[in-house]
Amino acid sequence: MSQFNSYISVDMMYKDLHPGLDQLRELVSQLSCSDALFWCARINLALSSNGNESVQMQLFDMLTSSKEKYWLKKISRKLSKERKPIIFFFRGQILELMRWIVLFCHDHPNDGVTFDIEENRVIFFKCALIASDLWSNQTYGSILDDEKDISVAKEFARAPFRRALEAGKHAPELFITFGRGWNFYKKYFSKHFPTFHDDFMRDTQMTFEEYMICFSAFAVSFMDPLVNRIVFDINTVGDTTLIPEQIDKFVKMESQSLDELYGSLWNEKSDAEVTEITVGPLNTLSLRNKPIYSKPDGRSVILDPVFFHERVLVSPIFQLIRLNSFNHNEIFSAFGNAFEDYCCDILKRMYSTTTRENNLIRQKEYLRRDGQTLLQIDAAILREKTAVILEMKSSFLRESEINLDGVSYAEELRMKYSSTKKNGIEKVKGVGQLSRTIKHILKKNNDVLAKDFNEIQEIIPVLVGHDSLLDAPLTIELLREEFQILIEQDIGQINREGLLNIYSLTILTIDDLEYLEDSTQHFNIIDLLKDYSRSSTVDSLHNYIVGSKKYGYYANSHLVNTSSEILKKTRELLFNQTDY
Repeated sequence: MSQFNSYISVDMMYKDLHPGLDQLRELVSQLSCSDALFWCARINLALSSNGNESVQMQLFDMLTSSKEKYWLKKISRKLSKERKPIIFFFRGQILELMRWIVLFCHDHPNDGVTFDIEENRVIFFKCALIASDLWSNQTYGSILDDEKDISVAKEFARAPFRRALEAGKHAPELFITFGRGWNFYKKYFSKHFPTFHDDFMRDTQMTFEEYMICFSAFAVSFMDPLVNRIVFDINTVGDTTLIPEQIDKFVKMESQSLDELYGSLWNEKSDAEVTEITVGPLNTLSLRNKPIYSKPDGRSVILDPVFFHERVLVSPIFQLIRLNSFNHNEIFSAFGNAFEDYCCDILKRMYSTTTRENNLIRQKEYLRRDGQTLLQIDAAILREKTAVILEMKSSFLRESEINLDGVSYAEELRMKYSSTKKNGIEKVKGVGQLSRTIKHILKKNNDVLAKDFNEIQEIIPVLVGHDSLLDAPLTIELLREEFQILIEQDIGQINREGLLNIYSLTILTIDDLEYLEDSTQHFNIIDLLKDYSRSSTVDSLHNYIVGSKKYGYYANSHLVNTSSEILKKTRELLFNQTDY
């Protein structure tokens, strides 16, 4: 991470402090628990809203004394030559700090005003810097320090690089969460899982529309990071609305107490049982499941905006799984089919409102045998002699497999996105399906297939993932390598004369596909994918577009319009107001 920014470590600011758990325990135990957690929430919200240097300095000024400001001037002079932003805080560090606050702290009698005292704010700042070092140790470990073999180093670095990307992740724009969440579950998922709305109502005691409106109300009202408004009273927050009962249900469903947070983060382990060596990386499941923290007196806060947004985008299916544990495969299957429909409709809108030269094929079956589909192309974009073949995948990776051993994460990726064998049975997914599709196109095993792809001489394979971190560094590289191995096995001999030119694999996340919907009014997606493949970059398509002078992102007007509908419903249902 230091290659992009200048991260301030504890020993740069304080010569008398040493990074480590013992030092953190000594300092953080002096703080009042809830006040410290509220400040973690404030920082996370600020970083997610705007993680640039100006916000970093605002937070630094709030938490430090004249001593720290003096030392920063000295440090800044040394770092100015590097011309990199100075970073004190990042999301992964703050999540790490949260779990130690929960373990080591308790609420003081004057909790609520303890951070009015400068000394306590400085202690918190010191703890944050130490937590940064602890996060780094848990994420990267030390095995890479002495590793000389670059292939082995990559194997071990793959999972940490993904964790590092997640540590700096921002919450999506509100219009994306509103628009995608509303469209996906109301239109697509309920089509493939018809009992969704009844099951959701049975589980939550509110309709999905009411749930979305409650989320909208909290997202708009309590996510301004640099003012005190982020703190709300769980007991009175719904009193000024027309649906206080639904607001109350929403908050109870999304929030947890300190005891619940401690139990879920630490499995009831005591302070004495925890060491820096045995603790392991933070398991974020409890924060994902209930991202709001509530004190007994009712004061509450959204701990992490990323997890809060994720609740709308993925939690409904996990609530259904908890309710219908016996048919979780059916639920995941419905989610996958809905995701495919959602992506294909984005592509359809791309090419239904303009006279572009591209031709779109979406969700078309080509080969069947004994009632089984042998080949279905999720989507293809054709232009003259070029075809973009898109495979959509909505897999969820297990957090426990994204760890430092290097092997388990790679195997998890292969199991969810490539080809694996178990008990002699081969399972082909993702890049494996792309490879098989290209094989059938090359061999023209079907009259309709031959007609659609008769003139095609080059193919750009694209894996569209629901996982927003699927384009992490080294993850892209592994999936590209998997695709190359499989395509060589499938068509190596057949394609020796170069009948087809096959580009390297492109990973396209759903976030980027949504942005491309309106962006491709300004350029052709095939030109973009060709230029990206020819660049030979191992960086993500997202970063390629952001750094490009030729291409750029534009807001998705379909999602913006949908989010406007949600905001209108929110004003009507909560406050009986129709104006903006």
